[in-house]
Amino acid sequence: MANINLLKGKIVAAGFTLNGFANKIGMPYTTFSRRMKARIFGSDEIEKIARVLNLTAEEIQAIFFN
Repeated sequence: MANINLLKGKIVAAGFTLNGFANKIGMPYTTFSRRMKARIFGSDEIEKIARVLNLTAEEIQAIFFN
């Protein structure tokens, strides 16, 4: 399950609102919100998030796979 607090911190640090970030990765905010509540993202979604936030492999691991 995803570490949502860490993900939110990375999103805010990158200068996005949650709504703005959802739009940036091509996902409706309502869908993004549901994914965050469930703490589960698909591999294609993780790839988009990682690309937009310029996440390192370690950050990806810490956010999505711990």
